[in-house]
Amino acid sequence: MEFLERLSELANCQYLSDLPRIKPGQDVLNKLQALDLGEYSLQELAEAACYIAGEKKACATREEAVQAIAEAWTKK
Repeated sequence: MEFLERLSELANCQYLSDLPRIKPGQDVLNKLQALDLGEYSLQELAEAACYIAGEKKACATREEAVQAIAEAWTKK
């Protein structure tokens, strides 16, 4: 399963296009932090972070990409 599809499932979003606009609860953020990041490439995670944040994100590690996603969601 692709990372954006996984996020959509975690956040209970019907459409991937909703991911940048949602404000998930703490339970979704906890699930995000608990994902096995080894299943996804850094490039895929970084692209997801850019998509959700709506801006270019420099992510050197998988953990930084997930943190960028969590920060983008909590700023909404």
